[in-house]
Order: sequence, then C-alpha cells, then structure tokens
Amino acid sequence: MGQILDFNSNNNNAKNNTTREIDLVKLLPKLQNLKKENIVIHITDEVANNDKLLLKLLREVVILKYIEVTVVLILDTNKFIEDFCVKNLKIKKPFEKQSFVKITEEIDVFDMIFKHKVADRVSSFLKNFNATPLCISGHNLDIIFPDEIVYDKLSFFDFQKKDVRNYITEKKNKKYSIVTLEELLKTNIIPVIYPSFKDRIGNTYIQESACFGSYLSSCMSSLKYVEICANKKSIPTNCIYGIDRLSKIIKTGYFSKNDIVLMEACINAIKKGTQGAHIIDIQNVSLLEEFCSQAFKGLFIYDDILNQI
Repeated sequence: MGQILDFNSNNNNAKNNTTREIDLVKLLPKLQNLKKENIVIHITDEVANNDKLLLKLLREVVILKYIEVTVVLILDTNKFIEDFCVKNLKIKKPFEKQSFVKITEEIDVFDMIFKHKVADRVSSFLKNFNATPLCISGHNLDIIFPDEIVYDKLSFFDFQKKDVRNYITEKKNKKYSIVTLEELLKTNIIPVIYPSFKDRIGNTYIQESACFGSYLSSCMSSLKYVEICANKKSIPTNCIYGIDRLSKIIKTGYFSKNDIVLMEACINAIKKGTQGAHIIDIQNVSLLEEFCSQAFKGLFIYDDILNQI
C-alpha cells in the first residue's frame, strides 16, 4: 500500500503537498467513517489534462473505493462540447442561456469523442491501480433528472413545459430515476460518467459538467459533492462557508464566470440534499486529508440551516 501513496519518490520535499506521501495510517480511522457513503467528484478540465495531478487524484479515489466508499467521477467535457457545437451545429456558447443543450441525433458522436479524448486516459490510470472503471454516458445509465430541472422558468425550453406536465408516465411521481447506476454502484466498478441525461419523454440533454455533478449528487443523496480543480486562485481557500453567506460573496463581482459555476454547483447540490461540498485545488491539497480535517485547506460549503461542519 505504501507504493500506491508515493506520489513522487524522487522528491522528498514534505512541504509540497503535490509530491509528498499521505500518512494513511493516521487517516484510516476517520476515513472509515465514510464507509458505504456516496461521494460524487467532478474533475475540471485543467486537472483531467494534467497527468501528474490526475494521477495524484485517482490514487486517492482508488483508496476510497478500497474502504468501500461509493465514488462516482464526472469529467469536465465543456470545452470539447462547445467546440463541437460551434464547428458542427453552428451553436455558439451552448451553455450561455441555460445549463444544458438538447441533443438527440448527435449523441452517439459526443459519446465517441468523450471516450477517445477524455475518458480513455482516466480509465487507463485507474486500471494501473487495479481498479475497474466504466466510462459511460448518463443517458445510457438511465439517469433521468426531475422535470423542473429541464423545464424551469429560466429554461430555454420553457415553451414545452405544458406538454411535459400533462404527459402520463408510470414514473411521474418519482423524483428521479437512476436505477441502472444504483445497481452499478453495488459492484466494485468506478463509474466515469459523461454529463448527459434524459427527461421523462426520452429527450436527451448534455449538461454543463459541474451542474450535472451537482444534480446527480443531490439525486443520490450524497454525503459529499466535490469539485477538483487547479489554479483557481480567486476561489476562497482555508475556509468554511454556509450557502447563504457564499451566495452573497458570489454577487460581489470578484469571481470569474467559471469560478461562479463551480461555487453555484456546490450550493445547488446542498440545497437539494447533498450534505456538504468541497472545492479542492489538487495541486496543494490531498483529497483524503481534506475529508479528514477540521481545518480545511480548500473551500468547504455546508447548509446553514443544519449547521453541518
């Protein structure tokens, strides 16, 4: 087990969290408290494309899996979706007016690009740790989000709202449906999911990656929703915020649009039932140590009402 924790055996600088070992013996008692819990992790583009950071993260993900934590990975696909939409569909800024785009005919193409450009690297790293990844799209996992996510007042598709509300289906009283994913999570497989989902009548949508992770986390009633990023110097670190206070801070205009997306995704996850959310710069912080610490090095977000710290 020691070998799997040695991030860089040629660099013994203990002050550099990117390269030092984790003292797993000290962490194990607290990590055991996570056993049987659900954790959804969204991996941003800058981490997914950096072999060193991705390797560090996935080692710790595999450790979580070994102690029987249910881990779901969501990969950032925003950039290649936007590029594809501009080049092939003549759609500029597909996530500008709403957090998702409706795609049906092109969905197989997106799946293929996702596997080739994003998922294969993650899958190969996990296999090197003797883990069993499965890279698959959300719509093929039968993930169905609540109607209000697709047809809310801010939605581009609001004109379809009346038809959907009148549609008769045996699932109309269910909040969501992730039956296939729930069965998958009972195995030793680590799902690596492409951010797509279906509505009640079979339309397929691709969602902004952080928002997809947020909704999935809330639907699974996850213990934690985690954003893994790098170089996000403007996002607060070494602190804990309730969702009400963080919402006010976001409105100051200090943050970039991408930073706001990450923070709002965490806030929405908690509002809809996730117990807590983390934004972690994996360059400087260990995922496992952050889970076990009471002095957070990243940003930890909680529900003000429940006062969960």
